[in-house]
This record gives sequence, structure tokens and C-alpha cells, in this order.
Amino acid sequence: MRVSQLWRHSSAWQLGIGVATSLGMVSSGHLGPIGQIRWGDRGLEMAPWVAIVTGVVLFAGVSVAVVALTRQSSTETTHLEDSTTTADHDESVLPTDAPTSDLPAVISGTDTAASQLALVQTDHGEWTWRALHLEALAESPTSADSSTTAVDQGSQLQTALERASVRELSDAAIRLSNDDGDWTWTLIRPSGDTVATAASEFDDLETVATAVSQLKDRGPDGTRIDIGSGAFTLTERDERWYWRLVDDERTPLAVSPDGTLHRDEAAATAETVGSLLADARCIDAETGAVELHRSEDGPGRWTWRLLDSQATELLTATATFDDRTGAEAAATTALEGIESAAVLAVDQCAYDCYPDAGVWQWRLVDDTDQVVARGATARHSHEQTRQAINHFRNAIPDATITDFEDAVYEIHPAGAVLERDTASDRTTQSETADRSGDDSVDSVAAAGQWNWRLVTDDRTCLAVSPEPSADAGRARAQLDRLREQGHNATLCSFETAAFRVYQSENGEWRWRLLDAGGTVLDDSDAAHDSRNEAIEAMLTLKERAPDAAVVEVETATFELYTVGEEWSWRLLDDAGMLVATAPTRYPSVDAAREAADRVQTHSSADSVTMDRATFQPYTNCDGDDGTTRTDEPTPTATEAGTAAETPRWHWRVVHPSGELLAVSGRGFATRDALLEQIDELREVAMTEQVETTGPVTVQLVGEESCRFRLINRNRTPIAESTRTYETRERARTAIAALERTTSSVPVFTIDDAVIWLERAADGDDGASDSASDEADGANVAVETATESGDGHDSTWRWTLLDADRTVLARSPTQTTKTALQTQIDRMRRLAPHASPVALTGVSFDLVEAPDSGSGPPTAADDASDHTDEITRAGWQWRLLEANGDPVAVDARPGGSKADVHERVASIQKLLAAADVITLEEPVIELYGDEEWAWRLIDTTGDPVLESTQTYPTRQAVTDAIATMQSRVPTGEITVVDDDSNSESG
Repeated sequence: MRVSQLWRHSSAWQLGIGVATSLGMVSSGHLGPIGQIRWGDRGLEMAPWVAIVTGVVLFAGVSVAVVALTRQSSTETTHLEDSTTTADHDESVLPTDAPTSDLPAVISGTDTAASQLALVQTDHGEWTWRALHLEALAESPTSADSSTTAVDQGSQLQTALERASVRELSDAAIRLSNDDGDWTWTLIRPSGDTVATAASEFDDLETVATAVSQLKDRGPDGTRIDIGSGAFTLTERDERWYWRLVDDERTPLAVSPDGTLHRDEAAATAETVGSLLADARCIDAETGAVELHRSEDGPGRWTWRLLDSQATELLTATATFDDRTGAEAAATTALEGIESAAVLAVDQCAYDCYPDAGVWQWRLVDDTDQVVARGATARHSHEQTRQAINHFRNAIPDATITDFEDAVYEIHPAGAVLERDTASDRTTQSETADRSGDDSVDSVAAAGQWNWRLVTDDRTCLAVSPEPSADAGRARAQLDRLREQGHNATLCSFETAAFRVYQSENGEWRWRLLDAGGTVLDDSDAAHDSRNEAIEAMLTLKERAPDAAVVEVETATFELYTVGEEWSWRLLDDAGMLVATAPTRYPSVDAAREAADRVQTHSSADSVTMDRATFQPYTNCDGDDGTTRTDEPTPTATEAGTAAETPRWHWRVVHPSGELLAVSGRGFATRDALLEQIDELREVAMTEQVETTGPVTVQLVGEESCRFRLINRNRTPIAESTRTYETRERARTAIAALERTTSSVPVFTIDDAVIWLERAADGDDGASDSASDEADGANVAVETATESGDGHDSTWRWTLLDADRTVLARSPTQTTKTALQTQIDRMRRLAPHASPVALTGVSFDLVEAPDSGSGPPTAADDASDHTDEITRAGWQWRLLEANGDPVAVDARPGGSKADVHERVASIQKLLAAADVITLEEPVIELYGDEEWAWRLIDTTGDPVLESTQTYPTRQAVTDAIATMQSRVPTGEITVVDDDSNSESG
């Protein structure tokens, strides 16, 4: 017992003894004179005042004894701890043989009832036993992770129980509850079972109340729809009809991008899309794609275009092709070239180095994007091409302009050769020298000596000086002999040795013996006064060459002779002196004779001294500049005919060595126009900008509103961008993105339709109809990922495009590409077999329910990436709006489809009769039919305490609740551990 209880036991016992002692004293006369009490014939006799005092004392003693005994009995039977042995007991008040108890203070474990014997002491100090019965009246439907949390929740429960009002569920009710600012509702039967919940949460009480009001108005009349495996749902909004492809869970797989005026049109469109989806090729366009399509230029013509990840045009080809294969080859070449393409601005002067058919070429482009000069000779390496550019740049400022017709003698320094840095060029130079005349002539003479050459207007070299002269004047005198005697020279040829008799310049006669190759074998030792003396002296030696012919030189002579298996020529004047030699050898005697004839024809040409590079203007009808390259655009038949009829002026820059440094980039109508261009060229050629380009070059066009285009090796545009960029830097960024991605883009052709995979715009769920505003994702075209960000947090979707790239359908968004592919696979299986289903109002949709462990379905389940992996546990219903959005879901899914039909019918009746209850404070709900029960609901709509027993009448459950509310809020919280030890808190 507690100390206070022992005190109460002792006080009552002593009070009884005190009263008994007083009575004894009165009866025995110990009160002395006061007593005046004695026994007489009529019994006990006492004075009147003594009788009064005795009555008062007896009454007080009995009253105190009754109160003390009542408190003792109540205390010992209301708390089990008072009848157990604890450390606080004063064992001196118990008999030594009194039993003890180790029973727990509360019911523990899973028990809901318990009994025990309680030891009770009477008012006379005697001990008796009482049998007690304990029952659990209520329990929480949820558990806590720790005792501390449970104690805190218990304190909150006490507060809620104290504040709670009592409400009887006589009919179905719809609870409106608030959980941390999010409002929702639940539908409960009069029996207390929750049968439906809201499919989503609401922002405020007004919104949820409006939704519930609409639910009560339309839910009872909702139709029931059994989608089956999949269907096209047709809905009307804003006087237009839209379709959606949904699976058996009503998860949207595809939606219409545009509405139609009539339902039949929407149904027909849906069926058409269903047939296309099954066979449409899937295009993964994360970095873009190339589409091959028919051109509008004519029947049978094809072209190509580059699309970004949103199927928006980035580049369009400028040419058309005979077939799809040609268009694909052109697109592949262009995209492969972009990877290494140089990016140039069209308004900048620059030298362009580029490979061409295994060699290197160069050209000079001015600030109007016109080619104003080209290299005249192909080079073997990029380094050599850069050297050729430097030679041209250095020569242009002081280059003269030389005009001539047909042919000209060029007098030039013998040592004027271009420097070479590589063995290949040195070899080429050496080979040229070997072919430039007689074997004994060194065409690369020491500096300070001069040579001459006879060239035509097409730069064909006809003749060269046989040996260098000391200065330009002597070289001119040498060629003057050719000019004087060349036109009258005779032509002779011999295939064997020959004696040659000739008269020298001083009038003396001499002879020579030459072999078939023209080599001097012997000559006269002395001069002769007459021709006959020379012949006689020659005949004395004829025995050495009996077959040698005798040739008498009376005029200048072109001698044709053999060099191995080839032929050459040389010109001797009338004195037998060597005047000119062939610049090369010829394959036959006829070719050598023809070359000599040309020299004779042009022997009277003018001469010019070339101590520096010179511009040589010339005209032709075909534009031929004497160079060979494959990078020139092929002229059309009309252009070729016009060029043949109208001569054009061109220029070439010739180095004193005779090597061509450059030729004009185009022809000019007049010589004056050509001369003007030469003046401009001198300034343009000074640019230091040298770019190396490949098969494809990217050009930036414009400073502001910049665009770009692709040009091929001959600078013909092959594709142009369809977008404009605010600055060149933005354009360069877009080009850099193309360089990184174009090599891996797919190439496709749309026969009927394709499924286009793409990243969705931020905030675009992909499932909104195109009639929605931009917030619902109405726009299809967005910026590429490279322009709008890295796209790592983007979602994915697909669109169905026809041959005109019109959007026929699109999908809801998915978080990953893998999830999107899974969605496409499901869509392909369902679409061909789906039928249109018209939704004109709210409807109850019957679907298979997830496993019971997954909980009731929610709106979020519609977007699940793993719907195929969810196990099923019977059927459930969902109440949907006309647009397919869920309004309410089955709170107790499961059972057969027939069971769900019964539940839907019951739900419709409940909605019509249900009261709407707003949970602003906790409430105790009474529910029941034949038996009654109760539960405590907090403001979030969750049950926090439920009765563990039922009651036969409403009054009984009401009394039980009143008892709970009067005692539990102020009662102690006792924690019971696994060993049934209790601790009060």
C-alpha cells in the first residue's frame, strides 16, 4: 500500500478504539461526577446532559468510520498497484502469512482482457480477496517506431479525445480533411468503412468542396466503361473532339495533337493513327536526324534536310538528285565533312588551302566571297601550298603587267628559280631542267647570267636559249639571230652520222662530224678559204664514217635528231652556230618537226625582259587557264555555249623562272575590268589569313541575324541553315554542336509515318491536347538541347509524324528513354486492336487492381514507368472526368469484375445520399447497425483510436465514449515492455 493509504487505515482503526474507550468509561463511571450514570430498574439511567453528549460522540465516531472504510475499499480496488507487493509497502501492516502478487499494472501484448485477484483489508484489519476483470476499450490502428514517439502520440491523442465532438453516422458521409495544407476527401459508409478516396489533393477547402459538390451531382449518373486491353477514348472540349489511346489501366499512351469538329472525324483519325503506329519506324533523334524526301522541283527528284531533336529543320540541301540513293550519298558526304569543316565568315579575305584529288591547291577569296586568284600548280603537301601562297603574296606588290599576242620572247635571269623545301619539289625542278634544252646546257645557271625562252600565249614553251648570256643585252642579241633567220630556216633530219660543211661569221669555211644524236665527233682543225677546200679536208676523214651524209649549210637550219628513243631539234644559223634548242623531247620525229614549225612560225615575236613577276592578260573562249583541277564547278550547257561565243579576259602571274604563281579566279568581259581587278587584288593578296578547308566548309553569312551554309570543295553551296542566330558566336555554338553529333545521326525516309523520339520541353507533360495553352505543352517545336541547356533533367516523349512532318499523335512524357521505349512497345501492341470509345461525362472505369501490397491506385500510377511489372489482385474502379482525368479511386480494390460492378452501383447510391463533413476539429464517429462501435478521427481524416469492442445499443456506446472522454485525457500513460514490466508516465 501507499503511505497515504496506510495512514487512512491507521486513523480509522484508532478512531474506532477511541469511541469504544469513551463508551466504556461512561459505563464504568470513570467520568466521575460528570457521568452520573447508573443501572436502575428501568435500565441505564443518566442525567439528561450526559445522554446528549453520549449521542453526539457515537454519531461522530460512526460517521468517521464509514468514510474511512469506504475510501480504503475504493482505493484498494481501483488501482491494481495498491494490492501488490512493492518497495513502497509498509510490510508491518500485513500479516506475515499474507499472499503477494506480481501481476502487471496494465493489459499487455495482444490481449484485450485480463483477470486477477486483489487483496483487500477490511475496516477491522482483516484481509479478503476480490476477483477483478480488466478490458481494453480502444486501440490505435497504427504503430510508432519508438516508445518516445508513441508517448508523444499518446499525449496528442489525449488532447484530441478531449476536444473531439461525437457524430453519429446515420448515412454515408464524405469527409473533407486537411493534411499540412493539402485537402482531400474520403467517402465512408454508415458502417464506417472507407469505400472511395480522392484521386488527387486540393490546394484549399473551397476547391475540394467544389469538387465534392460536382462529384455528388454527376457521380450517381456516371456510366460504366470496360476498356478491356486498350481503346481510343473520345472526349469533347471547347466544342472540339479529341482522342487518347489508353491501356487497360486508362494510362494514356498517345494523344491527339489537334481536335476535330465532329466525333466521327476524331474516331476516324484515331483508327488511322492506330494502323500507322504498328509499323512506323522509330527514330531516335536525340542529336537530330537526316530526312530524305521528294523534292518539289520535279517528279522523281530527291533531296535531304537535317532536323534537330524536335524535328525542326536545321539545314536544307540546295540541290536535288535523281534518286534517293544520290540524296543519301550527298547527305552523308555533307555530314561527314561537317566534323572537320573550317568555319569562315563570308566578309573576310582569306587564302584557302584544300586537298584535291591527292594533291593540294590554294585560292584567294575576297570579302565578297569571290575567288579572285588560284594557285596555278598543284602541290604535294600542305606545307608546299603555304610556301606557294607566300611566293604569290611576296610577288604581287611589284608585279608588272605584260601584254602580248600569240607568243613572246622572255629574257630572264638564269638563276631565277623558286626555293623548295622538300625533296619532291627539288626532284620536280630537276626534271624540268633536264627537259629544258640540250643535255650540255645548265638551265639553272649561276646568278648574274641571263637566258631567254619563246612562249605562246597559253604558256607553251617553244624554244630556249642554248646557253646563258653574260647579261640581258647579249641574251637579246642571241635571240635576235633567231628572229632574223628563224623564219627562213630549213628543216633537215638524219638518223645517222653526218658531215656538216658551213661558213663561219668571218667568212671562213669549216666542217664538223656529228653523230645521230647531234654530238660533235670531230671538226676541222683549221679554217679554209673556199668551200671546196673544206670538202676536200672533210673527205680525208670520211673513212671514219663512211655512211655519214654530207650536209652543206647555206642558211639557218632546224636539225631533227634522236636522243635515245626520243626526238629533239636544234636551230643553227647560216654560220652553223647553235641559236636555239628544244625545251623538251618528243616521242616521234613528226612531233619534233611540228614543234620546230611552231618555233619558225613565232620566231619574229616581240621580246620582254622579266626581272620580276608579271601579270600576263590573255583571252580565251573556254576559260582555260592552263591549269588542271577538279574543284571547278561544271558549267551548264547554256553557260558553256555562252563562254564559247564570248571571249573572256583572264590573267596569270608568271615568275621570272617561268613558273606560274597564280591565275585569275574568274574571267572578265573587258580588259579594263581585268586591270581594275588586278589593282584590287594587290591589296587583297596582302591578307595574312590562311585557312585550311576540306570537302565541306561552313560559311557564316551576316553579322546580326547570322545564318550559315555548307559549301563543297568548289565553293558551291550544298546546304543552308533555316534558322537565324542573334550573333555569330551563337551560330558558331550551334555549328560546334553539329560537328559533335552529325556523324551519328540516323538517316530515314518517311513512307507513311515515323515515331520520333525527343526530349520534351520543361513543364510539358505531353498528354495535353493541342487546344490547351502553352502551359499544357501545346508547342511541339522547341530549341535543341545544345541551345537550351545540357538537358540532363529533361523528360522524354515521342511524336508520330507523316511525310509532311505533320504531328499526328504524341505521347505523355517519361523520365527516361528506356521507359519511353517500354511505352512504345505497349502502344504498338494495343493500337492496332483498339476501338474508339466516346466519353461524354464522368464514367466509372473498370481496371485490374495492383497487388494489395501496392495500396490503392493513385493518379501517379498512370505515369508509372513499370506498369508491366506490377502484380495484379483482382479488379477496381476509377471515376474519370470526360477528359480521362481520374476523380476518385476505389479504396478497397480486389475481387472479380462482377464484384466491381456491384461496388460501383453501391457507390453511386452512397454519393447521392452522403453528407459532407469538414474535419476542422477531431471527431468521434459512432457507427453500426445491430451493434455499435466508434473511432476517433483527427483533422487529417486518419483514424487515431478505434474501439476494440462493440456495444449492443447506441446508449451503451455513448456511455462508453463519455467514460473515455472523462478519464483518458487526464489519465497516466503507462509503457509496458516485452517483459510485462510497467512504467507510468
